Formats: sequence, structure tokens, C-alpha cells
Amino acid sequence: MIVEAALACVPAPGRAGKGCEDHGALGPSTVVVVDGVGLLGRGCRHGVAWYARQLASATLAAVAGGDVPLADGLASAIATVAACHRDCDLAHPDTPSAAVGVLRIGADSVETLSLADVAIVVDLGTDGLHAVVDRHAEARAGLVGAGLAGHRIGTAAHAAAVAGLLAERETACNRPGGFWVAAADPDVAHRATAATFPSAGLRRAVVCSDGASWPVDSGEWTWSDAFARLASRGPGGLVAAVRELEAADPDGLRHPRVKRHDDATVAYLRVLP
Repeated sequence: MIVEAALACVPAPGRAGKGCEDHGALGPSTVVVVDGVGLLGRGCRHGVAWYARQLASATLAAVAGGDVPLADGLASAIATVAACHRDCDLAHPDTPSAAVGVLRIGADSVETLSLADVAIVVDLGTDGLHAVVDRHAEARAGLVGAGLAGHRIGTAAHAAAVAGLLAERETACNRPGGFWVAAADPDVAHRATAATFPSAGLRRAVVCSDGASWPVDSGEWTWSDAFARLASRGPGGLVAAVRELEAADPDGLRHPRVKRHDDATVAYLRVLP
């Protein structure tokens, strides 16, 4: 099987020079997308962009060989990165963390792993599209929409609503009954959502951070719409289409969100005939 892969990692407008807090890594048959989180930058002197880069590279190195289960590979990568900055306060609730998506294509199977809100979608031809997303993160996405509805981005009411969501996040992150993200504890990798599909049916696949998938999450697009854009415009074109939607709703009234723009990463794989 010959697979063509393309990757776009696009920082949010206005972040020039600050570093993209998403990162993607491609191997011959493996893709990793990491969406970094660290809202106030406390707990670590390196920063979220550094953490996202390190975790993407370490995860790809851990799983690219094909003989390590994806969850075990991600756990190993989390431990590796934690060891790189043990002088930071890794117990701080705002130390850098990340959502992670991994897709690996083998001779007989396509393996997927989603921790938090990185979306993975495989096109199996006649067997249709199959999305793999951590459901804990999806529940939080609904909370965000409900909590911010009716508040214009940039207003005091919006800022207060965001502060409430951040406080809720701090109490729920990596705790039973809450949601799970990669940070310093390797065990969270085994909380991820995993699925395996037959590689014989694979036609296309996409792995993307929520900065690129939110039009599907909000109901603006379907995954079929997203694949049509990928086929015609590629990963960069898909992100450009997302930016067009954001520009058409700058106040976040149609699609409530924390900020006008987010970093967006899209990895698109296509099986060549």
C-alpha cells in the first residue's frame, strides 16, 4: 500500500512569532497530531509550543516501528517529555498539556488513538466514514458552547464566561469524572479512545486538532464536506476554509467559542491506486 501524506500546521492569526501550540509529525505509515494547552503559561518555563513539539516527536518515535501498542507508545512519550523538564512544576494544574491523535497504517490494520479532542476520521470506501474522538472532550465542547452562548468575543461578559470555564477545567482535568489530557502522568494514555479498522478498505484519512475540526463539531459541515475540501484544496485549503468561517462570525455569536481563531493542524492521508 502506497500512502500519500500532507500536513498543514497553521498558527492562529496574530500569533506570528509566538509559536504554534499545535504540532504534527509524519512517518512513512504513521501520523501524530498534538494540540497543546496551557492557558496562562504557569508551571513550566519552556511553554506550550515546546511541549507540543516534544510530545509529537517523542510519540512518533515510540510508535513508528509498528510493534508497540499506540497507548503504550503515547505513555512512553509522555514520560520521556516529562523527564526533559523535571525542573519545572509538573504538578501545577496549568503546566503544559495536550490533546493527542495518532493514526498508524499496518499491513492488515489501521490503528487509531484519540486523547481529548483531536479528531481522526478514516474513509473505508463502501464501508463509509468512521470518526474516532475522545467522548470526554466532546462533552466539554458542548459545555463551552452553552457557557459562551450569547456573549460577544471581546466583551466583559465573554471574558467572565471564559474565566468560569477555565476554573471548571482546572477542577476536572485528569480526574475521574472529568476529562483526560497528556501532561506529566503517562497513565492517562490508557484513558484514550482507540479503534482499529481493516487497512484493505482504507481510501483516505484525516487527523486534525479542534482548531480545524470545529466546523464539523458545530454542525456547520459534515465529515464528507471536510473530505471534499481536502480533496480539492488540501490541508492548507481546509484551514483556509475554517478561517473564512471564523471571519464571517468574528463575535462568536453563531458559533460560540473561547477565541476568534485557534491554531489548526490537519494531516491528510490518501491511498494511491
